[in-house]
Amino acid sequence: MTKAEAIAGFGSVALLAAAIDVSVQAIYKWPDQVPHLRAFQIRALLAERACAANAANATEESANA
Repeated sequence: MTKAEAIAGFGSVALLAAAIDVSVQAIYKWPDQVPHLRAFQIRALLAERACAANAANATEESANA
């Protein structure tokens, strides 16, 4: 995972930093490739968010049916 992909997944450096509980400066110090354990953490958080969004959409669709 590249740093740009990680930032794009959260929308901003600040939101990414908050999500993984690090400083914005720490993210700026990363090389172009996100460190492996952080990449794993970020993928897990993005998957969690996608599941929550899908569940919310399914609930909304059920309510509108």
